[in-house]
Amino acid sequence: MRKFTLIILLLSSIFTQSYSQTCLPEGITFETQAQVDSFAINYPNCKKILGDLNFKLETDINNTDALNNLTAVMGNLHLNGDDKSLKGLSNIDTVGGYLFLITNVTSCEVIKSIEFIGKSLSLGHSDSLKSLKGLEKLKYVGTYISISDCKLLQVIEGFDSLRHLGALSITGNERLKKIEGFNFVNDIGTIEIKRCDSLKEINILNNVERITYWFEISDNDQLEKIEGFSSLKTIDGIFIINSQMNLNDLSVFKNLTSINRGFYLYGSKLENLNDFSSLSYIKGRLDIRSNHVLSDISALENIKSDSIRLLCITNNENLSNCAIKSVCDYIGMQPDKVTIAFNNSGCESAYEVLDICSNSIDEEMYELVNVYPNPAKDKINIKTKNGEEVDRITVYNAFGKIILSELNCNTSVDLSQYETGIYIVEVKLKNQMIRKKVMVY
Repeated sequence: MRKFTLIILLLSSIFTQSYSQTCLPEGITFETQAQVDSFAINYPNCKKILGDLNFKLETDINNTDALNNLTAVMGNLHLNGDDKSLKGLSNIDTVGGYLFLITNVTSCEVIKSIEFIGKSLSLGHSDSLKSLKGLEKLKYVGTYISISDCKLLQVIEGFDSLRHLGALSITGNERLKKIEGFNFVNDIGTIEIKRCDSLKEINILNNVERITYWFEISDNDQLEKIEGFSSLKTIDGIFIINSQMNLNDLSVFKNLTSINRGFYLYGSKLENLNDFSSLSYIKGRLDIRSNHVLSDISALENIKSDSIRLLCITNNENLSNCAIKSVCDYIGMQPDKVTIAFNNSGCESAYEVLDICSNSIDEEMYELVNVYPNPAKDKINIKTKNGEEVDRITVYNAFGKIILSELNCNTSVDLSQYETGIYIVEVKLKNQMIRKKVMVY
């Protein structure tokens, strides 16, 4: 009987001890020092808060040593304070929800044990944060890391233990000069690095092969070169480089083969797009504008024209040759979804490009179709060399606008209702697209 009673008491003790390690499913907000000091008395042996843990702004709290038994907050953790007042939280290794560190700390030492964040880590709006030291153990962030408007932060580095990260947002850090690390992250959804006026170096995420949503680097005035991304092959969302007037090297994207929601290149210092020679698929808008020294886009000729949804090439004053295969084919298929303007001579309009395209067709291929008479007064005839059936005939005016399109058509087209001028006649055969200029008088 004594033995049985002893077992019951032992099990009861273990159960009580285990249960007492968790507390506050409804969470807690600390507003006074007295409230912090009484925590260990009110919740003895509590190591895991099941709800949120918040510190109210503008309180008298200057010491959190009474909380040093805490190892986990299963809700959100919202910290306000400084290095000294928050050091009692340095044993917390798990946050189940969001972790907000918007305080007067100079580093992240107050959360130096953190390994797991179920949702996001937000560091921002700080006049004092100088270093991210203290995040060396961080392994998992479920959604995103946001580092924004930290006025004294000059370097972002490390994160060598981090294996999973949903998104990375670095914005408005005016003194930030270098970003590196994150090299053991295998998958990521979004990357945005914007408005960091002093930023010169980016070297991150060398192990990521796929970005599943969004990539944007914009308005970092001093940025000259991007490094890292050496394994990147696919971006499932949008690719944006915007207002990077000192950026002249994008060789990190030499292995990039597909972008699935659009390619936007605005305001770079690139002279050519050779770094994108592997790109074959974009499934969205191809938009190249205001790149003032850009003179060569021939590396984009491998993009499949049927993957382009809209085409915009504007305000690239040194660009005179846009007549590459992908552009020629797309203008031929979707002329009403093309904007080409304010580039150099040779690339000033869709019609001008289409005209050059028609003159650059391989001679043997050009001879597959005969359009006559030329000049023509009212009617033109189309004859294929091998008697091949014509799938479609499309006629463009001098502005690149389709004025006539016929499927499974006859071999003659009436142009008598149109004004005198030069027209492009596009003949689609089974496996070829051939364009010829015709004068109508």
